[in-house]
Amino acid sequence: PPSGNYGDYIVYYGRLSREKGILTLLKAMTALPEVKLVLIGEGTQQQELEMFVSRQKLENVSFTGKKLGGNLKKVVAASRFVVVPSEWYDNSPLVIYESFSMAKPVIGADMGGISELIDDGENGFLFRAGNAEELSRKIGELWNDLDKVVQFGENALKKAQNEFSPEVHYKKIMQLYEV
Repeated sequence: PPSGNYGDYIVYYGRLSREKGILTLLKAMTALPEVKLVLIGEGTQQQELEMFVSRQKLENVSFTGKKLGGNLKKVVAASRFVVVPSEWYDNSPLVIYESFSMAKPVIGADMGGISELIDDGENGFLFRAGNAEELSRKIGELWNDLDKVVQFGENALKKAQNEFSPEVHYKKIMQLYEV
C-alpha cells in the first residue's frame, strides 16, 4: 500500500554484495552527515561495509540485517526515499517496483533496467553508477526539498498504478494473445 509518510531517513534494501554499489553509497554518505541511511539486508560484503562505516565514523548509517514481509514494508514505508546504487546490469529490480508502489521516490544508478524504470527528475533521480560525488549531490538535493519528495512520490505511485499493476500486466498479455 502507498505511504504518505516521508520520514527522517533514507533506505537501501537488498543484498549487501559488491555489485550492488553499497560502498559507493557509503562514500556518498560521508558528505551528508545530516542524512540518516538505513541499510536493510545481509550478504558477503556486510563486514567490509560495517568496517568502512566504523573507520569513517558514519554515525548517520545503521544496519538492520535482513527484513522480510511486513517488517520490511514498515521500514521502507516510513522512509523519505530509496536508493538503488547498483554497479551491475540489474535487469528489472523488484526494489523499484515495490518502492514506487509505496509512493517512494528512488535514486538509482543509470544502468541496466534501473534507468528504464526511473524517470529522472519526475519520480526520482539517476546518477552515473560508481560516482559517489554525483550520488551525494542527488541525495542532498532530494533530501533538502520535501515538496519534491512528495511530488516524486506521487509520480512514482502513478507510474506503479499505470504501468506495473497486475491488471495492466494482464491487459498487456491478453493483447499479445489476441494478435
